[in-house]
Amino acid sequence: MALKDESHAISEFIDVANGHIFSNVLKTSIELGVFDTLGAMTRKGSRRSVEHIAKACGCSKNGVKILLDALVLKGFLTKSSPKSSAYDLSHWSAIVESIILADAVHWYNCDEFTELVRNNLNTVVISGKSESVSLSEKDTLLQKYSQNMTNFNRSLALKVATSILSIGGKRDLILDVGSGHGLVGPSLATMELGNDDTTHERSKLVTIDKSAALGSAFENAANANLKNERYTQVKGDPVSSDWGKYKADSILFVDYLNECDWEEVLTLLKKAKRSLKENGSIYIVETFSNEENDLISPVITVPLLMLTKGSVRSFMEYKKFCLEVGFKSADLISLPNSKHSVIVLRNDSKRVLEIPLESEKSKEIFDRNKHKIVPREGFSSPEENTWSYPMSLGDFVGLVERMVLSSI
Repeated sequence: MALKDESHAISEFIDVANGHIFSNVLKTSIELGVFDTLGAMTRKGSRRSVEHIAKACGCSKNGVKILLDALVLKGFLTKSSPKSSAYDLSHWSAIVESIILADAVHWYNCDEFTELVRNNLNTVVISGKSESVSLSEKDTLLQKYSQNMTNFNRSLALKVATSILSIGGKRDLILDVGSGHGLVGPSLATMELGNDDTTHERSKLVTIDKSAALGSAFENAANANLKNERYTQVKGDPVSSDWGKYKADSILFVDYLNECDWEEVLTLLKKAKRSLKENGSIYIVETFSNEENDLISPVITVPLLMLTKGSVRSFMEYKKFCLEVGFKSADLISLPNSKHSVIVLRNDSKRVLEIPLESEKSKEIFDRNKHKIVPREGFSSPEENTWSYPMSLGDFVGLVERMVLSSI
């Protein structure tokens, strides 16, 4: 091994082994307002030296310099040159609201999750099952995930809804099965198409999940003005509960089937098939493995191993399984700037006509609804309101995984 390669390998090892330091650097920087402060100083044209940033944040010069240099090393901040005294937001940090970052980091770095993985990963890896983790612990953490990752998934929800409507998806009645944060359903139900289309004013949404997970879904539906007869919750495990009375145009499985084993997937797909209208479609939204490169981030796979019976699967695995269940077609749609994709299942043999998601139709739909991305009042981010806005959970994973791996 060349000396340079050996040095790089050692550096990689040290980075990963000390990931808890970097994850806490990120968490502390958010809590102390480093990103917000730099953004404000940039807009005002103020000097952005260590001394000025430390004073604005009310912190020591030495402490802030350590944070700033670590953020530069990880690509969250930049310096025009090693000797430059001025720090700047990287392109990525400049388009992401710190409130979104904060919520996401609070999930990745929360004591309940990090301690659970630290104390149980060895046992779970040996057994291949998450039985060492109690059901109540799993439910608590999945609920915490739904709450903390809501803001981070708004862009994903809007892209999924745009994609479904771009290929002619229907929405008089939408079933969101295993709804979790419940963002995609409201986005699909209320997205405005223009051209005298009024379906967004009458679409109805039914969310189906365990009661502990439905709090976020209810709040997001209410925020989208889906109330009274337009919104229904079915409380219970989607695998065992009865939701067969609903006949839907669209049935959503968003980051849910990958939490289930194949037997449960079979049960859910058979139920969905019976609940689908003649010309309806089922949409499976997940991060799928690539059969040519089966390497998946452990930030995705480890939580699935620890908290669920499922795993990350490939499109071809799902397609083969779905055709065996009795669906006539299974097609894959990629989302722009996202590691998530959408599988479209139909009871008839009508294939999805691939509409490029960079098409004018997609952009027009997205632009008409982009204001809905704004996560909270007072935290708008103009740069994120573009069809190519890159922030989804899958994209975030690629940037912070090394910073959190050893902390969990």
